[in-house]
Amino acid sequence: MRHGGLAAITGLMVLLLLSVGAFAQESSEPVTETIDELGYCTNPEENSAASTYQLSYEFTDKEILAVDVLLTWSDDEGSSSNPDVFGLRVSDDMGASSSDTGTGSVELVFDGDGLGSNWTVIVECVEAGMTPYGPLGRFGATDPGNTWDLVFIYTYIEVEEVPTGPPIPQEILDLYEDPIFWTHVIFMIASTYMFGIVGLLAGIALVTRKRWAEDANRWKRSLSTNRPFRALASHTWMVFFIAAVPLGMYVAGKAYGWENAWTSLPAVWNPWFYDIKNADHVSLIVIALWAIPLWLNRRQLVASRPHAWFFGRFKRARQFADDAPEPTLTDREMAIIYFIMGVFVFLVFMVQTHGN
Repeated sequence: MRHGGLAAITGLMVLLLLSVGAFAQESSEPVTETIDELGYCTNPEENSAASTYQLSYEFTDKEILAVDVLLTWSDDEGSSSNPDVFGLRVSDDMGASSSDTGTGSVELVFDGDGLGSNWTVIVECVEAGMTPYGPLGRFGATDPGNTWDLVFIYTYIEVEEVPTGPPIPQEILDLYEDPIFWTHVIFMIASTYMFGIVGLLAGIALVTRKRWAEDANRWKRSLSTNRPFRALASHTWMVFFIAAVPLGMYVAGKAYGWENAWTSLPAVWNPWFYDIKNADHVSLIVIALWAIPLWLNRRQLVASRPHAWFFGRFKRARQFADDAPEPTLTDREMAIIYFIMGVFVFLVFMVQTHGN
């Protein structure tokens, strides 16, 4: 491979890798945190209102993955007292709920999908054990209540807030009735798939160049050359240019006024989103990158079918092709470049929303 072709391919790879890095997003990792609470509940026979304690937890911008609630206590009167009985009730705003009672500790665990972000915990002194005294322990002293310790353990991942955006302006809604808008949409969708087909044909040419070069089947011989993707590449560039510049400028002018249309150049955006003021410089980069190898190999391009049939009718076009230098890039270098660009642009336009 010659130095010029190697430099072109290396530069293209650097540009594409930088673009991919701009689109990359970090994924959230699960985080576990603990909330510790201390409280006191009275004997329900003496003060029923103070025998219950309620706690509330609200977790905004978090997706709860698991919750573990542990309630523990020790009898204030020690071993001479009958065991105190406490109850624990836990519920969320999505319908998850559980409760239990015990002596010494109670634990409730929640995990799985669909857990809520608002949680309610209720601690209740169900029964305060009596302290026996007197002959043979026939008498008992009332236990006033007990202190308790609650540990709320939750595991979550951060959730980014999705902006809802302002209401759709009436100018944008009116565009949906304009046939030129839908022409723009059709041209954008068509060029997106054409980029992918160019990349596919270039990949086939790279793989089968030697294997099918002398095959008896003329379709295989044709696919092993640069002719199919080279012919489609120029048409793809023209279709995308029409979608990005004249049609896109028209849509921008209709939506935001003609004085703003030039500031949106090229005014191309995902057709199902309405905000086209937020730049789409990706389209301008694609137009420029796609034109570079076409220009470098313009002599070969104009002289090849089906371009020769069209351009050969114009004297100026024939002269332009004759005056052009010999192709700068080899057939293999052209195939590599268009394979990379075709697949990359197809994937970007399929997954990246152009405009917010």
